[in-house]
Amino acid sequence: MKSNNKVSFADLDAEKEVIALLCNYPSLTKECQKAINPDVFHFASTKAIYLTCIELYSESGTFSLSDLVLRLKSQGSNDWALILGATTSRNPLNANELLIYLAELKGKRDLLNLSRELNNDLANGHDYFTLVDKITNSIGNDLIKNDSNEIIEMKDALMTAVTTIGDVMTNGSLSGVPTGYKILDDVTGGWLKGNVVLFAARPGQGKTICLLEHSRHASQMNNKVLFLSLEMPVISLIYRMISGQLDDSTPYSKIKTGKINIEQFTNIQRDAVGKLEKLPITWYDGANRDINYLSSLIQKIVREKGINMVVIDYLQLLTDNSIRSNEETAVVGSVSKKIQQLAKKLNIPFLCAAQLNRASESRNTHRPRLSDLRSSGQIEQDASVVIGLYRDDYYKYEKAKEEGNANVQFDNTIEYIFMKNRDGDTRTAEMYIDVATSKILDTNNFDKKSPF
Repeated sequence: MKSNNKVSFADLDAEKEVIALLCNYPSLTKECQKAINPDVFHFASTKAIYLTCIELYSESGTFSLSDLVLRLKSQGSNDWALILGATTSRNPLNANELLIYLAELKGKRDLLNLSRELNNDLANGHDYFTLVDKITNSIGNDLIKNDSNEIIEMKDALMTAVTTIGDVMTNGSLSGVPTGYKILDDVTGGWLKGNVVLFAARPGQGKTICLLEHSRHASQMNNKVLFLSLEMPVISLIYRMISGQLDDSTPYSKIKTGKINIEQFTNIQRDAVGKLEKLPITWYDGANRDINYLSSLIQKIVREKGINMVVIDYLQLLTDNSIRSNEETAVVGSVSKKIQQLAKKLNIPFLCAAQLNRASESRNTHRPRLSDLRSSGQIEQDASVVIGLYRDDYYKYEKAKEEGNANVQFDNTIEYIFMKNRDGDTRTAEMYIDVATSKILDTNNFDKKSPF
């Protein structure tokens, strides 16, 4: 029989990969401390390097590979050479698999040592109950730590729920981030933590305007917002927000082309800039659309800035480099699932625009349905709330152009059709929209005019 004395159940490359992961994403150090015991590192060198990572992070909240090498050199350690070639393709979302793998190896090493001890104890005549106690105590070692937020006792969960209900009743506060409109708050209770809210519509129905208005209202209530603009440059969104802040209803199309007078420009500087510059909104204007990269970036910004809500415009523009398939259904399904996991992990609402397919264009009524969600049923499954947006004015305008009718009457109405609402009613809420200035109100303050 082959001896098992040489079995070590260790993986040096995996331990080095953890160090590389921490150098790439320093904020993950805190997560690692919560998740694993340092003893999962089998090799003394990698364990010492890991503890040095914790030391550096506790001092400044971040560090780099060069910082780590310099610290190890200053300590007279030669371990720095071990990690120079360490690499990883992982990100914080899939780091847990690596940590669990190392913890399992540590558990196997412990079982191997235990089996050797039990063999010796049996040979030396130890009694059965002593051996059972040794097995029980050894198996109880805490290699993988539970996140205190993941495991909740019934009593604690109940008290949290009752306290929240009491706050809402007595203070008139919402359970989630304010939508900015009473009619929507009554339906949703605000954008709830951990929820994915989809604004689903065909082009031209007002998806981006809705996301901007909800972001503005949330930030005015001191909620910090991260807005990922994937469809258009951030400056285009800023033009829209500036237009929405002006009392003289200057269309954003004139603002972006500079077709305004000195008085209007003065109003922009005095009124719009003064109101908008203090809003706690952070913008992503990069070209990278990979959900894995953006997940890491989102987590970093959420931790650093204390973000309360993430907005994505729009979902189907995201890609997933970890998916080999080129089929849109597979990619969108994977993206949707990762957004849902991220919202739950960060415990904040995600507001995402989603494109609908062309099915509604061929129906007598163009109002959206859940079945119109483009590319994947996974989107419908992962979302907590799906709001179909519909503006009859859009179709009136298109028809008026075809017929050359200049006398068409517009009602400036946008319908929020709650097609799915996991925590509330499914109903339709009507509000008033001025597309030209990117304004949405829950009272009719607009004249009946062309919305374009």
